[in-house]
Amino acid sequence: MPRILTTKQRIAKPPLIVWGQLADTRAMAKWMPGVRAIDTAYESGHLREGSIVLFRARGAERQSEVLNCEAPSLLTLRASQGDFTATYRYSLEPAENGTLATLQVDCSATGMVRLMLPLIMMAIWMADGRQLRRLRRAAESA
Repeated sequence: MPRILTTKQRIAKPPLIVWGQLADTRAMAKWMPGVRAIDTAYESGHLREGSIVLFRARGAERQSEVLNCEAPSLLTLRASQGDFTATYRYSLEPAENGTLATLQVDCSATGMVRLMLPLIMMAIWMADGRQLRRLRRAAESA
C-alpha cells in the first residue's frame, strides 16, 4: 500500500489526555468532522479492535474498522469502499512538554478505481491533512 500522507503535530498534553480525545467516540467529532455514529463494540465510549466507526465524508456514508487499538499509543483504522482501501495509523509518543502525534495514511486501489487514485489521494490529503491540528485543539482544550 503506498503511503499518501504523513503528518505530525506536537500537542501540549500528555499522551493519556490526547488518547482520551483520539479514541473516545464521544470526542471524535471535535477533530474528525463527519463522525456521526459508533457501533456498540466499545466500552464507555472508547474504541477497541473490531469496533466500527460510521461517519459521513465527501458527501457519502462511510465506515471504518478499528484494526489496532493500543492505549495510549496506537490507533489504526481501515476504511474500504468498493475497490479502494485506506488505512489510517495514529500514533502518540511522549515528547518534551507533551505528545508527538503522527498520522500515516496508506491506500490501495484495484480495478478501474486505480485510474482515479491520484484524485482520491488528493482529496484525502486535503480533507485529512488537518486532523492532527484539530486533535491538538481538542486535547489542549480538554
